[in-house]
Amino acid sequence: MKKQEKGNPLKKRKEKISISERKAEMKSHALKDQLSTLKKENKQLKNAHLTKKESESKYRSLFEMSGDAILVIENEIFVDCNRAVVKMLGYKNKKELLNTHPSELSPLKQPDGRLSFEKAEEMMSLAIKNGSNHFEWIHKKSNNEEFPVEVWLYSLKHSGKILINCIWRDLTEKKKAENLILKNITEKEILLKEIHHRVKNNMQIICSLLNLQSFYCKANIELNRWLRSMKCFIRLMICLK
Repeated sequence: MKKQEKGNPLKKRKEKISISERKAEMKSHALKDQLSTLKKENKQLKNAHLTKKESESKYRSLFEMSGDAILVIENEIFVDCNRAVVKMLGYKNKKELLNTHPSELSPLKQPDGRLSFEKAEEMMSLAIKNGSNHFEWIHKKSNNEEFPVEVWLYSLKHSGKILINCIWRDLTEKKKAENLILKNITEKEILLKEIHHRVKNNMQIICSLLNLQSFYCKANIELNRWLRSMKCFIRLMICLK
């Protein structure tokens, strides 16, 4: 009887089916776990994508609404800018000024006599080398009117590319105020020189009158002494500037 039980094919078959069912069940659990993990990762990716989109949208809004003129340089040409730049330069839209080298929006030469193209290349190279650069520049509007700007360049890496963020501030009003102050100072200096000249002439006249008076008062020793002291004092005043 024991030998018959050991060699029972039905029992062995049941045992094989049971093992197969266990393996299938384990595979099923493993697949469910993998599927759950994939769903979680997919959800995380979606959330990250939405967060990135929101960040980009906020950045674009800040970029466009900024009162400062902001541009982006890539491969030494302007590839993007905000509305403030379009307004500052007097263009109708961005397309009219983008994909240009900074020298194309500038006069041929800068105030120091250097070619705008050569100097612009140097300024961008310094920004990439040092991380930033700050300087004054003369740009040109759509009507060819030249105007001074203060420029800040900041280099950064984005998606494997080297970009330069560029900020402009129009210095026209500041330069006008500086020129007005210099003009006022110059006018005051001229006025002071004129006043000094007139006072000096008047003192010379007084000194001559004292000389004449001393000629007629030779007999009065005390008066002559006083007149001489006054002339010395006036000559001293004339020598002062």
